[in-house]
Amino acid sequence: EGHADVAATPFALGDVPAVLRNRTVVLLAIGLGGALGAFISLQSWLPTYYHEQWHYTLDRAGSMTGLLSFFGILGAVLGSAVPVRFPRRRPFLLVGGLGIPLFAAGAIAADVPALLYPSIVLLGIVGWVFMPIVFTIPLEVPGMNAARAGIAVAIVLGAGNLAGFVVPLAVGVARDQAGSFALGLGGACALALILAAAAWLMP
Repeated sequence: EGHADVAATPFALGDVPAVLRNRTVVLLAIGLGGALGAFISLQSWLPTYYHEQWHYTLDRAGSMTGLLSFFGILGAVLGSAVPVRFPRRRPFLLVGGLGIPLFAAGAIAADVPALLYPSIVLLGIVGWVFMPIVFTIPLEVPGMNAARAGIAVAIVLGAGNLAGFVVPLAVGVARDQAGSFALGLGGACALALILAAAAWLMP
C-alpha cells in the first residue's frame, strides 16, 4: 500500500525548488554534466582527431570511435547487474569519473595499437557503467516521492545533456583557435573528474 501511495503522488511545481536544494541531486547533476561533457566530446571529435593527427581514413577513424558505443553496452549491463550484488553507488561514479580521463589519455596519446585499442574498449565501458546508477540514486534519496524523483532525474539528465551540447562546441572552438586538439580534448577529459569529486562529496 505504501508503494501505491508513493506512485500516486501528483506532480507539483512546488516540488521543483525543494529538489533543486537537495545536495545529492545538485552534486549528481554537476557530476553527470562533467562526465557526459567529456565523453560526448570524445565521441564527437576523436574521428577528426585520428584523421588529422594520425592520418587514419575517416572510415577507420569512425569505426574505431564506434567501439565506444559498442562497449558502452557492456558498461551499461555491468552498471545494471553488479549493483544488485554490490549495493553501493559511489564506487560506480568514481570509476566513471576517474576512468574516463585515464583511458581517454590512452586513446589520444599515441598511435600504438597495444595501447590504443584497450584504451578505447575500457573508455567505452567506464563511460557507461555509471549511467544506470544515475537513475537509481534519486529514488533512494531520503524524502523523495515518485514525483520528486522524476523531477530529480530530469534535472540531472538535463544538466548532462546541456554539457553534452556545450562542451563539444568548446572543444571545436579551442581547436580552431589553437590549431590542435590538445587543449580542447585535454580540458574536456578533465571535466570527468567532477563526477569523481561529486561522488566523494555526495552524502
